Amino acid sequence: MSESAVERRIEGRAHVEMVSVRLAFGERRVFDGLSCAFPKGRISVILGASGVGKSTLLRLAAGLLRPDYGEIWVGDEEISRLSERRLRSLRHGLGMMFQGGALLDSLTVFENVALALREHTKLRESEIADRVHAQFEAVGLKKVDELLPGQISGGMKKRVALARAMIMEPSVLLIDEPFSGLDPLAVRLIEALLVEVNHTKGLTMVLTNHHIGSTMRMADEIVFLVDGIAVTGSVEEMKTSTDPRIQRFFQAAGTGPALEEAS
Repeated sequence: MSESAVERRIEGRAHVEMVSVRLAFGERRVFDGLSCAFPKGRISVILGASGVGKSTLLRLAAGLLRPDYGEIWVGDEEISRLSERRLRSLRHGLGMMFQGGALLDSLTVFENVALALREHTKLRESEIADRVHAQFEAVGLKKVDELLPGQISGGMKKRVALARAMIMEPSVLLIDEPFSGLDPLAVRLIEALLVEVNHTKGLTMVLTNHHIGSTMRMADEIVFLVDGIAVTGSVEEMKTSTDPRIQRFFQAAGTGPALEEAS
């Protein structure tokens, strides 16, 4: 591990960090010496073209994939060589919000959010109910206990998925495309909710996102994936970057003027 990476972890600035990560699926190389750090308590957004490995990076951070080479640090623990048993324990401190919500259609909204508590804790049902309803309040949901996922809107599904991701009180939230399938108003509402949760709970958030406007409004740090590596910087640094790869990405997204509007 490089000296700068060690310093970032000792000082507590990096909550999740990838160091010289290489990963390939057969002949397809996804990452080729990728290094990046996600600061503690901040919102980091992963950008890049389709198929560049944004969701794969989240799966590596969650220990759902192991790299071919390199190190993955969550807090002060290097997770790429941990046993499955230790990984399961570590994941209690990681909340995951999957693309589309990934709610279980046969369970009610309450049961979806309560599931992890019932499986991984010894809390009484009354305590579980209190925890679930506290999360409902945190994400702005009311009177949804008995509803099935098929009975609520896309925006409400995102809120339920966020409540479920937070139910074990994680310190890190890994969020895959939280705005996919939402109309512009719902995008703004979920965006505001994520920022509020980050500010009130101090969670480290790492999310993938193809909505450039929301990225520019909410991100503290941007991790741009290209050619198997990561280019990182603040919103302002990305907006003024002279890197032709970054310029081409934003131009292709039609975000030349939009970058100024989103700032």
